Amino acid sequence: MHSSLVWAKVTVTPWDAVPMRPAEPEYRQAVFGLYGLVSFYVDDRAEVVRVFDVTWAV
Repeated sequence: MHSSLVWAKVTVTPWDAVPMRPAEPEYRQAVFGLYGLVSFYVDDRAEVVRVFDVTWAV
């Protein structure tokens, strides 16, 4: 279940996530579920989203 929530957050609405650094908005973070956080990089030119961290508490 958690992986589908992460996938939806990252692929469907990547620009709705919060920028990690104001100077580099392509680095984003999004909350999923009650205690989940996914961090990813959005490359618009290559049309690629690279997830580099997924964290959640049980």
